[in-house]
Amino acid sequence: MADEGGPSIPQAVVRAVLSLVPGVGGALAELYLRAWDMDERRVQQIGGEARDVVMDDERFIERLQESERLGD
Repeated sequence: MADEGGPSIPQAVVRAVLSLVPGVGGALAELYLRAWDMDERRVQQIGGEARDVVMDDERFIERLQESERLGD
Protein backbone atom coordinates (compact mmCIF):
# COMPACT_ATOMS: atom_id res chain seq x y z
CA MET A 1 0.00 0.00 0.00
CA ALA A 2 1.25 3.43 -0.86
CA ASP A 3 1.17 5.97 1.91
CA GLU A 4 0.66 9.71 1.52
CA GLY A 5 4.39 10.19 0.88
CA GLY A 6 4.74 7.85 -2.08
CA PRO A 7 5.06 4.19 -2.95
CA SER A 8 5.58 1.48 -0.36
CA ILE A 9 8.94 -0.29 -0.01
CA PRO A 10 7.86 -3.31 -2.12
CA GLN A 11 6.51 -0.98 -4.80
CA ALA A 12 9.73 1.03 -4.81
CA VAL A 13 11.89 -2.09 -5.07
CA VAL A 14 9.87 -3.53 -7.96
CA ARG A 15 9.87 -0.16 -9.71
CA ALA A 16 13.63 0.12 -9.34
CA VAL A 17 14.20 -3.39 -10.71
CA LEU A 18 11.85 -2.86 -13.64
CA SER A 19 13.54 0.45 -14.41
CA LEU A 20 16.76 -1.46 -15.08
CA VAL A 21 15.27 -3.10 -18.17
CA PRO A 22 16.84 -1.27 -21.11
CA GLY A 23 14.49 0.74 -23.27
CA VAL A 24 11.16 -0.21 -21.71
CA GLY A 25 11.92 -0.37 -17.99
CA GLY A 26 10.38 2.98 -17.13
CA ALA A 27 7.15 2.14 -18.92
CA LEU A 28 6.99 -1.31 -17.29
CA ALA A 29 7.52 0.23 -13.86
CA GLU A 30 4.73 2.74 -14.44
CA LEU A 31 2.32 0.04 -15.65
CA TYR A 32 3.16 -2.10 -12.64
CA LEU A 33 2.39 0.72 -10.20
CA ARG A 34 -0.88 1.52 -11.96
CA ALA A 35 -1.94 -2.14 -11.76
CA TRP A 36 -0.94 -2.25 -8.06
CA ASP A 37 -3.06 0.84 -7.36
CA MET A 38 -6.05 -0.62 -9.24
CA ASP A 39 -5.80 -3.85 -7.24
CA GLU A 40 -5.55 -1.91 -3.99
CA ARG A 41 -8.65 0.15 -4.79
CA ARG A 42 -10.56 -3.02 -5.73
CA VAL A 43 -9.64 -4.73 -2.46
CA GLN A 44 -10.78 -1.64 -0.54
CA GLN A 45 -14.05 -1.59 -2.48
CA ILE A 46 -14.75 -5.28 -1.83
CA GLY A 47 -13.82 -4.89 1.83
CA GLY A 48 -16.15 -1.91 2.19
CA GLU A 49 -19.01 -3.78 0.57
CA ALA A 50 -18.43 -6.84 2.79
CA ARG A 51 -18.34 -4.62 5.87
CA ASP A 52 -21.62 -3.01 4.83
CA VAL A 53 -23.26 -6.43 4.45
CA VAL A 54 -22.10 -7.61 7.88
CA MET A 55 -23.19 -4.31 9.51
CA ASP A 56 -21.14 -5.13 12.60
CA ASP A 57 -17.56 -3.88 12.67
CA GLU A 58 -16.49 -6.17 15.51
CA ARG A 59 -17.90 -9.27 13.81
CA PHE A 60 -16.35 -8.23 10.50
CA ILE A 61 -12.92 -7.87 12.13
CA GLU A 62 -13.32 -11.23 13.88
CA ARG A 63 -14.13 -12.94 10.56
CA LEU A 64 -11.08 -11.37 8.92
CA GLN A 65 -8.84 -12.54 11.75
CA GLU A 66 -10.30 -16.08 11.60
CA SER A 67 -9.58 -16.43 7.89
CA GLU A 68 -6.12 -17.64 6.95
CA ARG A 69 -6.55 -16.13 3.47
CA LEU A 70 -7.85 -12.74 4.56
CA GLY A 71 -6.00 -12.12 7.79
CA ASP A 72 -3.18 -10.17 6.22
